[in-house]
Parts: sequence; C-alpha cells; structure tokens
Amino acid sequence: MRPDLPEAGNVYRGRRPRWLVCAATLWLATAVDATAQSQQPEGTAEVLKRGQAALATAHPDEALALFERGYRDAPDRGAKHRFLFYRAVALQQQAEVNKRKEPLNDAVPLYREYLADNPQSGVALNNLARALEDLGQPAEAAECYKKAIALQDSRRFFYMENYARALSKAGDWAAASRVYRSLVKEQPMAQGPHAALMEHYLSADMKELPAYLWELLDAGQPERACLGALEALVRPGGRPIAGDRAYEFLTLVTMGLSRMAYEPAELTTLEAGRRLQQLSGAAGWSDCARQILELHSRAETPLRYGCWRHQKTSWPPRGVTATEGFQALIRAIGRRHRDRGDRARGLGEKAAAQEAAAHLSAAQEAFNTAAQYFHLSLDLNQGLGVDPVAFDELVRLEVGRDNVKAIAELADAYQRSLFESKAMAYAEGQDERIYQFHRALGEMYAVLGVWGKSSQVQSAVFQLEHARETSQKLEQRYGSQLPEEYRFSPEMADLLARSYEGAHRSSDGWKLRLEQAERYQQAGDRDAVQEILAPVWHATPPPELEQRFETLVKVSGAPSPEGPQAAVARDEEADRAKSAEALHVHRTKGAEIRFQAAATDDRVRLTANQREAVYLSLERFLAQVIASDAQSPSWLDAPAGVRSVRIDDKGRGMLTLEVEGRSVEVPFEVRSERTRPFVWERK
Repeated sequence: MRPDLPEAGNVYRGRRPRWLVCAATLWLATAVDATAQSQQPEGTAEVLKRGQAALATAHPDEALALFERGYRDAPDRGAKHRFLFYRAVALQQQAEVNKRKEPLNDAVPLYREYLADNPQSGVALNNLARALEDLGQPAEAAECYKKAIALQDSRRFFYMENYARALSKAGDWAAASRVYRSLVKEQPMAQGPHAALMEHYLSADMKELPAYLWELLDAGQPERACLGALEALVRPGGRPIAGDRAYEFLTLVTMGLSRMAYEPAELTTLEAGRRLQQLSGAAGWSDCARQILELHSRAETPLRYGCWRHQKTSWPPRGVTATEGFQALIRAIGRRHRDRGDRARGLGEKAAAQEAAAHLSAAQEAFNTAAQYFHLSLDLNQGLGVDPVAFDELVRLEVGRDNVKAIAELADAYQRSLFESKAMAYAEGQDERIYQFHRALGEMYAVLGVWGKSSQVQSAVFQLEHARETSQKLEQRYGSQLPEEYRFSPEMADLLARSYEGAHRSSDGWKLRLEQAERYQQAGDRDAVQEILAPVWHATPPPELEQRFETLVKVSGAPSPEGPQAAVARDEEADRAKSAEALHVHRTKGAEIRFQAAATDDRVRLTANQREAVYLSLERFLAQVIASDAQSPSWLDAPAGVRSVRIDDKGRGMLTLEVEGRSVEVPFEVRSERTRPFVWERK
C-alpha cells in the first residue's frame, strides 16, 4: 500500500455504507495497481490523491469534480478507467451523504463501463450491486453479488452477506437463510449474519428459530444458541411462548450453558445470566429461570427443581428432553467444581507444608461439591431412569480420590436402578443411552475388579463389549458425524483390554487392541493408534499377531518394542508431556497457533475454563486474520474480554485480556506461510 494513501479503516467514520466498507479496502489496492501499470503525470497523480482525500472525509461533491477532471486529463485508457471507477464511487457516496437516489442512476452505467474492461473487479461488482439494490432492483443486485462471490477473493465474506440481504429483499428468504447460515458457520465471530437470521425468525418465522439454534449448538457456538433462546423467551412486547415450544427454548438455554466456559459464580456477570434474571422476574417461566440461577449457587434436593422433572418431550437434533438438558447443566457445573478441586490439589502437591494443607482442604471441598451435583443429576427423576453419565462422573471422581469404598457403595445403591433404566432404554430403542449405561456399568465393574466373562451380565467384560458394539452401531448411523461422547475411545478400548487380561484372556486383549488400532488407522487418527498401543509398546505379542502389531507400530510412529531407542523414546515422551503443561497448540487451516502459558500479572490468573474459551474463540479469530490481506482490517471483531492482539512479522504475538478489571498478557506464536504483521485494538 502506498504511504501517501489514507488507511483503509479511516475512509469513512461512523456508520459505513456497505458499498464503501468494501470499497475502502479495494479501491485503494486498485489504485496501487494502476500506478504500477500506468505512469501518470504528476498533475494527474495529485488529482487522484486529492480526490481520494475528499472521499475519505465524506466530501463527495469535491471528490466528483476532481475525478471528472482527472478523467478528462488522463493520459491513457488504464488511467481513464481508474478515474471512471472513482467517479462512480463518488456518486455513490453523494447519494449516501445527501440521501438522494438520483446520483445512483449515474453511477450504475459508470460501473458497467468499468466492468466491461475489468470483469474480475469484485469491488466494482459489489458496488454496482449495492447501487442497484438501493434503486429497488434486488434481484439484479443479487446476480452481481453472485458474480463477485465467484471470484473467490479475500472479500468473499462481505459479498456473501450482501448477497443474502439482496435475496431477502427479492423475496427469496429460503435462499437468503442458507447463505446466512453458511456464513454463521464460516465466520462464527461475525455479528451481521446471525443478527439478520435472528431478526427474521423473531419477527416472522418463530417456528424455524429452534432448528437454527440447535445448528449453532452443534457448530460449537453454545453462547450464541443460549442467548438466542433467551431472546425468544424475554423479547420485549412479544407474546409469551407456551407449552412444548417454551420448553424447547429452555432446553437450548441449559444445553448452551452446559457447553460454555465459565465459573458457576460468574453466571450473573454474563449476558446469559442477566437475561435469566430478567426472565426470572417475568410471568410465565420465572420458576424455571430462577431454578437455573439457584443451581449455580448450590445443589439442592431433586424436588427443588420441579420445572425440570418429568419432561418427556424431546427435540432435535438428538432427542434431548428438558430434563436431560437440565441434567447436562448440572453435570457441567459439577465438572467445573471437580476441575477446581484438581487445580487446588495440584497446587497442594507442589506447595510447602503449611500452604499445602489449605490447598488440599480446598480441593476436598470442591470434590465434595462436585459429588453433590453429580448425585443431583443422578437422582433428578428416577421415574424416567437414572442418569448414567452422572453415575460415570461419580465413579471417575472417586477413582481420582482413590476411594474404592465409595465406588462399592455406589454400586450397591444404584446397580439395580442402572439395569432397570438400561432396560427402559432398550425398550425405547435409545441407542445413545444404551451406550451410556453399558459404559457406566463397565467402568464401575472394571474399577471394582469384577472382570467376569462375555456371558456374565454383572461384569466389566460383558458391559464393555456391549458398549463397543453399540458404539459401532451408532458409528454406522452417524458416520463421520458421530458425537465424541458415543465414540469407543482408546481409553475405553484399553479398559476392555485390561478387563480381558484380568479375566486371563490376554490373547483377546491383544486382538482388541489391534482391531481398534486398525479402525483408528483407517479413520486417519494416528494419535488414537498410539494411545491404544502405548501400554503394550514394550510387550511381546502372541506369535500370530506379531506382523499386524509391527505394521501398526511402524505406520503410527510408535517406538518398536525390540529397538534400543525405547528408553530414549520414553524420555522424549516425558519431555513432551512436561512442555505440554505450558503450551497449548491449536491447528487451523493453513496455520498452527501455539499459546504459551498465561499470565504476567501475579494478581490475576486465568482459570482452565477461561483459558480454553479464549484459545478456542481466538483460534477462529486468528484464522480470519491469517486469511486477511489487511494489516488491521476494521471488519474483524475479537472475543469478549480481548483488549488487543499484536503479531510481528515473525509470527510472534501477544494477546492482552481484561480479567477482573486487570490486564493479563498471553504470548503466542503463529506458524503459517502467510504470517504478516497485524495489530488489533478494541476501540
């Protein structure tokens, strides 16, 4: 970019017209190309510069006069076309500033004349489309936007948003909504497409809103799904929503909250918490909202949550009832307390004796609180069946505390209920819940050392074998879209293999490991192959399995059990594990983003949930930065709480966050072939 041209982001202050947002970036770049292609006399170049300055300060009449003069004096065809384009831009700005459409009638033929010689100009197509749109010709405008999109340049997102708006104006909302929804998935941090969809659904098509919010939830945008559901429930002047539809929105709220990253005590400081407080004071669904808020403070008895018990109606995408949505939130809060306990225990293990006692006491308190939440979800409504996921969470919690006695007591208390609830799931054909019950029972029996055999129902082998079969059945149904919670993971495969070994069936354990490793290999999951083989890397397989094992070890990069490098490989693995404590790596298309451990202010530390939320949202943000040609594109918006992002020409970056009113800096590194300096600051 020539230094004597104004910065793109400063071309138009205040509310920018959509045609000029794109033009601000594009016509400057075009001017640079023209200078390279056509040596203009000093007088013509000065006229161009003065005209651009007039546009930048929103003086279209002055700019138009200068560009018309430049057009007359231009020395060649290329220069004339450059001024031709700017004349059209000035006329378009004139129409915007003076709130008159007449100048647009003059701008349209100028754009068409320019495009006759420059058909690959996305900005000219976009600006022509905007002029036609403002002249009441949205269908013709949509065709121009479509041509601009087909160019696949770096402004494709802008063209698509404008295209969707034009389709909507032309009366083709079905096509417009498809474009808007694709943009929401491609650009999850952009507000425009989501706002357009919400405005339409809330005002004209409420019955389609839940499906869109479920899409957001599945696309990894839980906060947006949660807030959208709350907006439907508390919209000012809107007719109260009743019955099953209201419960579907409430389920979206709880499912969204369960997948968001925040500490339970922080809910009321979030927008979702504020809207829940608003709903708790309104007629209709105040009790349900109040119970969500109270749940974040403490886990009460199941009877306390009457709104959320006995709800059998389920909704897409995977048959979630209001009761199950509330249970998902209960478990999520329990996990956050468990994570808090893990952090406190980790500090206690490293601290001096006096401080260690305080940390370990805090850890036990957090673990006890987590257990209360898991018990609440487990017992919320046994009439509809106990919660197998909550039971599994309780088993894992007690395993972490080395409390086998507590697990045995859980088995005595809930074994019968688990089998009865599993039978209900089989009767109703609920494969997802069937998998959850087999998994929970299998893990319980494995921890208790009840290995059993394939024909013994009350055993780890039987339950884990059936969990594996059910997972494969679900995989056939979902294909590559199988949710992670229903995948027979390397961890589960290892548990079943160990159960075989405990039942003196080591050969079956080897066969299972190799079968699962081959499935993971076919799916391209090299990490899973290594994980399932890691426990037997240095063991000797049965003779009939040696060749399969060696092949898998070779393709997965695992250390050979016979090689002298085994000790070195173990040391390298330990080093990687140690360095991973201070390094979080995210890979996005065309780049690798490596976050160093936060933070620099000793008074403020990010929680694990806060860090993960920042990493995930910033990953999408930086993916847009990497794809952008600009050094500080004004259209980008960073996640909430981010104050600034800076990247130097070597890909070294610094993220500044605001946490509890203080600044926290998180260093990171971007590894990409397209890394360039970048600066973004929240205004």
